[in-house]
Amino acid sequence: MVVDFSIIGEKMKIFDTDEMDVWRDTVSENPNTGEVTEATAMVVEKQPCHISYKINDRPDTVTAGTMPVTQLIRVDFPAGVDVKNGDYVKLRRKSNGVAFAEINGFVGMLSEYPGRSNFYLQVRKDV
Repeated sequence: MVVDFSIIGEKMKIFDTDEMDVWRDTVSENPNTGEVTEATAMVVEKQPCHISYKINDRPDTVTAGTMPVTQLIRVDFPAGVDVKNGDYVKLRRKSNGVAFAEINGFVGMLSEYPGRSNFYLQVRKDV
C-alpha cells in the first residue's frame, strides 16, 4: 500500500498565514578572468508559511540555575520549497493578511518530509 503524503501537505496549507523571504550566499567564478564574486541572492519571495513558538523548559534540578527556559521559533512550509541550512530568512508574522511582526535569522535544523518541511530559526549563523 502506497501512502500519498502530498494530500496531507495540501490540506496543511490552510495554516500558512505567514510569509517568508529566503536569501542564499552565492559564489561564482568568471571563467575568462578567474575572478571570484560573492553575492547574496534571493531564492524565495513571499512564501506562505506557518510560524509557531516552542518553549524548551529544562526541569533538571541540578542545572536549573544555569539552564534557562528557552523559546524557539519553528517555521513550517510546503515541501519542495528551495530552503537550505544556513540560508538567511526574513519572516513576517501576519494577522488578517497584515504583517504585524518581522523576524530575521538563519535556517537551522531543517527537516524535510513528503508533505511538509520545517526549520528552527537561528539568530546567529555560527551557532
